[in-house]
Amino acid sequence: MHQIRIPVDLELKAIPKAIIYVSHLSAFPYPTTPYKRRCNENQIKANDIEKCNYGDSKCMIEKLNDVFQNKHKGYQQLLLLPTLDPLHINKMSLVQGAESSRVKIALHFNNIDMLGLSKAEVYKASGFNKASDLDMIEIRFKTPKLMIVGPYKANGRIVLLPLIGAGYSTLMLENVHFLMKFKAKIIEQNGKSHLQLNKSKMTFNTTRLYMNFTDLFNGNSELGKNMNKFINENWRDILDDLKRTIVQSFGDVFSTIINHIFNNFPYAEMFN
Repeated sequence: MHQIRIPVDLELKAIPKAIIYVSHLSAFPYPTTPYKRRCNENQIKANDIEKCNYGDSKCMIEKLNDVFQNKHKGYQQLLLLPTLDPLHINKMSLVQGAESSRVKIALHFNNIDMLGLSKAEVYKASGFNKASDLDMIEIRFKTPKLMIVGPYKANGRIVLLPLIGAGYSTLMLENVHFLMKFKAKIIEQNGKSHLQLNKSKMTFNTTRLYMNFTDLFNGNSELGKNMNKFINENWRDILDDLKRTIVQSFGDVFSTIINHIFNNFPYAEMFN
C-alpha cells in the first residue's frame, strides 16, 4: 500500500460550535448520567484556588499535571471539572470523503469513552499572560496510551475494500504527543472579563494505532477478522489519510473542556 502523507502543521482554524458534550460516567463503558452544572453555596471560588503568576510556565505545567493525574475523576467544586478519565463523549464523527484518498469513509461514534488522560504529562504550557499582553497559548502533553471505546457505525471503503458495519469499536494509540495552540480573546460576561478560545491549531503523533471493529459485514466473523487484520497491518497509511479529521475531532474535545473552565471563572481571578 503506497504511503500518502498529509501535512500535520495545520493552519489556525476557527473553533466550531462543538457537537461533543462532556458528561460524568456512571458506569464504564455505557454512561447514563449527563454531566450537569450544579451550583451550591459551598462551591469553591477562584480566590480559594492556589494560583500561578501570569506567564509562569513552570507553575502552569504543575497545575495542569495535577488536573490530569490527580483530579481526573472529576472535581466538580473546582472549575466544575468533568471526569477526564474515562472522558465520556456523546458524539464524534470521522469523515474522510476526498475522491483521491485511499480511505473514503464515514465513521460515527455514539456514547464513547476516552481512556488514558490520567497518565498524561504536560511538558510545555505558555502564553497565559495578562489580558493586555495576551497572545498565543500553547500546551504540549503526552500520554503512553490513549483508548477510545464504544459503539460505532461505519460506511465506506479502504483502498478498494468496503468497510461497512455497526457494533463496538476499540481504537488505541500508543506514545501519543499532542500539541495545542490557541488564539484567545477577552470577552465581557456579567461585568467581568473571561478568556474565550477563538482559533485553534492541534497536531499529534503516535508510534502505533490499533483498531478493532465488531460486527462488520452484518456479523460475518471471517470477513470482519480479515478486515481488522488488514486495517492493523496498514495502520500508518490509514492514519495518514484520517489524520486531519482525527485532529479536528480531538481538537473539538479539548477546546470544549478548556472553554468550559474559562467560562466559569474570570480570567483575572485565576492568576496572581
